[in-house]
Amino acid sequence: MATKTRRGQHHLEHRIHPVPHWRLTPASGEIHSEILVVHGLGEHAGRMLPLASDLADRGFACRLPDLPGHGGDGSEAHERLMRCYLESSDAAETMKLIEQLDDTDRQHLESVCKKRQRELNSTSFDAVIEAVERCFLWSGGDGNESRRPHFIWAHSMGGLASICALEKIDRDMATAPKGLVLTTPALAPPPFADDLLSRIATAKAYFMSNFLPLKPLAFLQLLTLRGLDIQSDGRWSSHHISDLADEQALHPVDPLQQLLLPMCFLGRLLPAMGRAHSKVREVRTPTYAIAPGFDPIVNNNGLLRWAPKLRESLDPQRPHRLVRYEDLCVHDLVRSSAADDLIDCAVEWLEGKES
Repeated sequence: MATKTRRGQHHLEHRIHPVPHWRLTPASGEIHSEILVVHGLGEHAGRMLPLASDLADRGFACRLPDLPGHGGDGSEAHERLMRCYLESSDAAETMKLIEQLDDTDRQHLESVCKKRQRELNSTSFDAVIEAVERCFLWSGGDGNESRRPHFIWAHSMGGLASICALEKIDRDMATAPKGLVLTTPALAPPPFADDLLSRIATAKAYFMSNFLPLKPLAFLQLLTLRGLDIQSDGRWSSHHISDLADEQALHPVDPLQQLLLPMCFLGRLLPAMGRAHSKVREVRTPTYAIAPGFDPIVNNNGLLRWAPKLRESLDPQRPHRLVRYEDLCVHDLVRSSAADDLIDCAVEWLEGKES
């Protein structure tokens, strides 16, 4: 395992092209690879900074996009929040630093979060997929960076978006990522819902979106959800993010964390889930997929059905892997008690050193 640099020493900057994202480069200046780190639904780039810092310790330069309908505005207040994640050693310290933000910063960030929530109502999932695609291709064509190996590490909804983006990205082997790490990707609807209406609507729309003749009916189903303005209350998910108490407490404290998610946007993920399953054998990028024993937020069955259908990896150094932490019942494994082992094993695979 690499010797860790204090997170705050890594260089962080905000960039707006080709999509708003943060660039984290190792303090040592020694970079062997580039990696796009993609957050999940309702989150933002800052939530992925602790992982990105661990990757920077190991020589990866990271890009962390704020996906459409998510994140901040690149302001000074936004950067101060990002540094709460970057300059802390654990979730408890991150939470303490966030609580020390002054009222002006907090009010600004909460205002931005509400604006992003409104934007999410009218955001298409294709726009999210395009953001992942553009950010990855931009890095691949950016001067010296284009000569380094490029990877993607994506979580939850970001995993689904990355899989869909691969439909275009990995058609050209010159620009294809060398590997894709997926942590609990959203490849099936949640294993349960808070109310009967949501459960029935989600199950019906997901079923219909898998069959071309029924897609118009699925679209009508989603319009109904939008018209009813059904909201998914994400506060319950704080208990399922991690098995660590500090991580559970941090989740709702973050002023850019969206706790109320529009059901109409959740419905837009369903056709993409169906498309990911139907196109799985066209994926050419080596894939390392990680799942818990049970995921209370994303149904594990989606990944467990998807991963075995992958064609044999084209890279003998990076064979496809499906790794399952059977003893855990959490959604965000990188924030769990298994994080250190998970990251060590995934990085060995990324570097082609898997034993």
